[in-house]
Amino acid sequence: MSEIAKPSDPMKEFRERVAAKLRDDIGAMLPDEALEEMVRVAVRDQFFKPIIITDTYKRDEIKPSWFVTEVTKVAEPIIKKTIEQYVATHHEVIEKAVAEFLSDKHLAMLAFAALRDATHKDFFSMAQEIANSINNR
Repeated sequence: MSEIAKPSDPMKEFRERVAAKLRDDIGAMLPDEALEEMVRVAVRDQFFKPIIITDTYKRDEIKPSWFVTEVTKVAEPIIKKTIEQYVATHHEVIEKAVAEFLSDKHLAMLAFAALRDATHKDFFSMAQEIANSINNR
C-alpha cells in the first residue's frame, strides 16, 4: 500500500533550517527547546510583527509587518484589476450615484469645505510668517 505524502509546512521547515544553522554555529551549548523557541520568536518578530518607527519627537509610526507588506504588493494588482472590471461593467450605477451626490445640498457642503481649507491655509501661512519674523529678530 502506498503512503500518502503529508503536505509540507514551509514555515516549520524554515524554522528547522534556521535552528540547524544556529546549532552548527554555536554548537550544542543550548538545549533544543531553547533554540526552537529562539527561532520561533525571531521568525515571528522578523516577518509578522508590525514595525514601529519612532521619530525625533518620540512619536511612533506603526507600519505593517514584512509579511503584510509583501502580501499587499502581490494582491494590489489583482485588486486594481478587479476594481477596473467592476467600474467598466457598472459605470451606469456609479454615474447615477455621483449625480445623486452632486445635489444642491452636497455642492454647498463641498463649497464650504473648499472655502474652509483655503482660509485655513491662509491663516496658517500668516501665523507661520509672524512666527518666522519673531524668531528672526
